[in-house]
Amino acid sequence: IMDSFWEETAGERDWETLGDVRRRASKQIEEIRDNNEGKTILVVTHGVVLRSLYSYFHNFTLEESRCQPKPESACLCEVCWEHGIWDIKMWNSTDHLSGLASTAKHSFL
Repeated sequence: IMDSFWEETAGERDWETLGDVRRRASKQIEEIRDNNEGKTILVVTHGVVLRSLYSYFHNFTLEESRCQPKPESACLCEVCWEHGIWDIKMWNSTDHLSGLASTAKHSFL
């Protein structure tokens, strides 16, 4: 199944491929952009969607997408629509999490 995830489309299978996710996520991000011109928007999503959007913003092929680093959990990204292109200002930042590891082990069982 994992190799099939990197295919363009799942066809008649029951799972969604990265190509499927990228088409769905890029359509949604374009719709969000079009409906919120001039606004700052927060989008919260899973790593697979984030990874697919990264490849969309860079116009990577699915093969090129395979080689991109996996986003870290709870990472922050900043992407702007400027002059008709997506401009990635920050990607996969986890600076806001520094120092939480020692606190987390005492806070959760």
